[in-house]
Amino acid sequence: MILGEFDEKSDIWSCGVILFLLLSGTAPFNGLTNKNIHERIVEGHYEMPLERWSHISEEAKALVKKMLEYNPEKRISAADALEHPWIEETARATENVHKEAFQEVLRNLKAYKVVFDY
Repeated sequence: MILGEFDEKSDIWSCGVILFLLLSGTAPFNGLTNKNIHERIVEGHYEMPLERWSHISEEAKALVKKMLEYNPEKRISAADALEHPWIEETARATENVHKEAFQEVLRNLKAYKVVFDY
């Protein structure tokens, strides 16, 4: 836990970080040291560089932004996230998912390595 209390909105934030990573292959909060990373998390500022996000749908980007909303009171709820158009569209398309999409997610996970000194 970085700030405040741990609740459903904290889980949504964590899921937003994971979704950001799965879609782009990078973490939303980067830095050279754990201290730098922690500072960026506390600031709540992240970017979606065009080179990583140009092929991601606007609906997916919108969900990530709602999940990474800095103010927990404005952050999307779990129930609303499950009803988000991108989630519903993705669920409908599950039968038609191409193997390449899964392979890209696996490549992104393998490429992402972070060492935390907690």
